[in-house]
Amino acid sequence: MKKITILALLFLLSTTSFCQSIRAENSVGKTDYLKKSKNQKTAAWLLLGGGVTLMTVGSAIGTQEVVNDFANLFTAAEEKTSNTGAILFFTGLASSLGSIPFFVASSSNKRKGLALSASVKMENTKSVNKYGMTSNAYPALSVKMRL
Repeated sequence: MKKITILALLFLLSTTSFCQSIRAENSVGKTDYLKKSKNQKTAAWLLLGGGVTLMTVGSAIGTQEVVNDFANLFTAAEEKTSNTGAILFFTGLASSLGSIPFFVASSSNKRKGLALSASVKMENTKSVNKYGMTSNAYPALSVKMRL
């Protein structure tokens, strides 16, 4: 009997020691999804704006380098050329393309955040009274689930 009691206590101890507790503070709510969506959209716009700026500056530097290279064809002087314009342009292009996943993730998180919303609103109904039709207001719970 002593062995069975010890075995039962060890079994109960082992089942409770390896379980995970679920806390309410770890759950992700509507405001968390909407805040995450806003942060991702801000990051996406910053990447896109920075990328377009770098592409514009890279194009301006690149066209100036092309003009100088073309002018050097007719002169005997040979200058070293740099790839600064091309590097800036392709860095800006990569930054602009990198903003696309942030826009997609932002819209996905916004959709998750707005998937369930509940509110209380006043509805009106018409009812028959002894003197005619009357309009009565009553509170109604509205639950929206976007799929």
